[in-house]
Amino acid sequence: MSEQQWHPERQNLEVRSEKPVENLPVVSPNPEPLIPNPVLLDLSAPQRWVAINAGGKRHIHTFSQLTAEDWLAYDRALRPTLRVGSDDSMESSSKTLLAAAELWNKKIVVSGSDWAQDRSSVPLRHQEEAVKGLGYVSASPDQDAGLDTEAVTVTLEALWNGRYFKNLTHRFKRPLVEHELRFQEALRRSAFITQKVGGQRRPSKAASEIISLPNLPTMLALYDELIVSTSGYTGSPMDALHKSCAIRALFNQSTAAELEIPGDEDDARS
Repeated sequence: MSEQQWHPERQNLEVRSEKPVENLPVVSPNPEPLIPNPVLLDLSAPQRWVAINAGGKRHIHTFSQLTAEDWLAYDRALRPTLRVGSDDSMESSSKTLLAAAELWNKKIVVSGSDWAQDRSSVPLRHQEEAVKGLGYVSASPDQDAGLDTEAVTVTLEALWNGRYFKNLTHRFKRPLVEHELRFQEALRRSAFITQKVGGQRRPSKAASEIISLPNLPTMLALYDELIVSTSGYTGSPMDALHKSCAIRALFNQSTAAELEIPGDEDDARS
């Protein structure tokens, strides 16, 4: 499931090839104009589906219901990595394609998709694009600050089973400093691995890797601690990527501040 947000805010860790790839599919939720929130977003729907366009054709990918554990496994499989060579060269990578393929193969319902029962014929890029569609959620660009002494309101937009939903609201208790510290620590967490060269550790010349550690577990825990209510949804449980997107938007919104720079009139009054 950025922050392109998935926006999979997953989205934020994705690393693409520098060479353009032709004829990549594009997520196409509906051939007709999308109408925001004609109905409530049904979290309890037994299946999810995504439409993509490729080669002039529209393909439907139907999946069984995704759980929080499915998205946690995807998050662990991403493993965004920065490799630093012994010559100080740097190379970044991510296993986005393979992680998406793993989730696609685990949850795809072949009988509900137009692949004639042959999942081996589905290109990896199509699988990746379909998984992106499953996690297509972002914070609304025009957020109502919604700040008061007790609560903060966040609004999301999302693609779900061929409809584009707006005004998906999450109302949170105002986070404390301890919550913000946990949030920031989760964003920073990484593992530094020094490789052996010639059978001995030589940190000054050894190649090394910096691996970003999964932060989705912390995002889900913070959401569950701070959430008060939601609207725009029906059924349960709340989707894990909606939780993650909402909690990121919460901290971006509730901690935003600007330094006041006095103008000439302020100087005159002082």
